[in-house]
Amino acid sequence: MKSSPHLYFRFGAEQESIDVLEAGNINDWSKYDAVIVGGGGLLQDKWFMPALTHIRDNFHGKVIVWGAGLNNHFYKETICFAPSSATRCRLCLDWLFGRHRFRVRLISLGCESTLKRDAWLNRCDLVGVRDYGTMFDWVPCVSCMDEGIDQHRQTTPRHPLVVVDHPDVCRIGLRGVPRMSNLNNNFADLLAFIASGEILLASSYHAAYWGILLGRRVVVVPWSEKFCGFKHSVPACLTQRELNDCISHSHAYPEALSECRQSNLDFVLKAANLLQLSWSLAHK
Repeated sequence: MKSSPHLYFRFGAEQESIDVLEAGNINDWSKYDAVIVGGGGLLQDKWFMPALTHIRDNFHGKVIVWGAGLNNHFYKETICFAPSSATRCRLCLDWLFGRHRFRVRLISLGCESTLKRDAWLNRCDLVGVRDYGTMFDWVPCVSCMDEGIDQHRQTTPRHPLVVVDHPDVCRIGLRGVPRMSNLNNNFADLLAFIASGEILLASSYHAAYWGILLGRRVVVVPWSEKFCGFKHSVPACLTQRELNDCISHSHAYPEALSECRQSNLDFVLKAANLLQLSWSLAHK
């Protein structure tokens, strides 16, 4: 998974990578001195929070949260990018996102779910979350450190618009528009595809994030609270009728890649100081 810090950073100690759901079944943590949790949309009530709570309740060493993000979903069923989808969620999205450019921050919503996740984060020793504007350090997905992004930033777009969707939750079907699923596990191919478009329409969080890092204009079709956490704001589109208007409000952020990388470099220094360990880039 490209959002795991161990792919890009190494500390001066023996390291082991464990799936967070498997970690929820571990009862003896005595052989570990520290646990780094991240990244991805781990702050999600149904699937991940029980495992994260188990880790913090049973592990008494240092716990570092690196680039995790809020990720409760709006939908209980698979939706499509079509006018009918708006009827199920318009009021929710109008409240959460507002119109086009959204800046509602998750920490201020005050809902019971968010407060519980905040309480868990406050029990950890060092916290960096990918959602911007919270009480915690902003540490975007560590995949920004991947060198492949630099290569594909130089690509000249061939298409005015490309689509990357999350077909298990929100499939986007636009006739005549090149499309790729986020289930494609070849990271280089996915980056090349995103870079081939001047504008990206995405229902995949990471595709949208990588589009921003590649310097592309991005519009999202949101189905989870994670889509309102981007520092570099993107328009939210629900129906095809809104698409042209959303595109007109989209912007490229040439500074995004350097900002995201610097945030992760700053955070690894904090983590190394807390753990009293040296660190290095994994690919060096």
